[in-house]
Parts: sequence; structure tokens; C-alpha cells
Amino acid sequence: MLVDTQYLPSTKNLVVSYVDKSGNIKLKYYKWPNPKKYVVCDDEDSEKDQKYKSWDGKSIKLVDSPYPNRYSIYEIIAFRFRQFYLDK
Repeated sequence: MLVDTQYLPSTKNLVVSYVDKSGNIKLKYYKWPNPKKYVVCDDEDSEKDQKYKSWDGKSIKLVDSPYPNRYSIYEIIAFRFRQFYLDK
């Protein structure tokens, strides 16, 4: 079970704390050298995402970010760190 997350810009690591099968809290460190986040952009922007829009129908694009927001962290855990859910 996921407990908390924190991005450390000095080491470019995402720290994920979780409860393992025996009930202990553990930490995993994942390299994340170029965190990104979605921002609203113009409909004419050539970098806009072709698949996704914001909740209110505005165009969005993915940009570099020194501090990823919680949605960026959710996305990277859900789509790139699937092994997180399978504690070994």
C-alpha cells in the first residue's frame, strides 16, 4: 500500500514510501531525471497533446518541471512503475 511520495530535485529521485506484506514501512527510490507536468496551452500550439484535454476541455501540453505536481507523480507511478504494486 502506498503511503507517501516525495521528489528530491537534488538527487533527481522520486521517493515512494509504502507498507510491505509484513506491515513494515519501506522506501523505494526511482531515478526521475526529467520530471514533467501538463499545463494548459492554446488550441493552435504545435506541442499540444493530441489525445488528452483538461477537465474543462482546454488543450494541454507536457512541459519540463523542476518540481512535479501530484498528478505527474500519480501518472509515473501508475504507468511507469507498475512493479511498485508487486512488492517482492
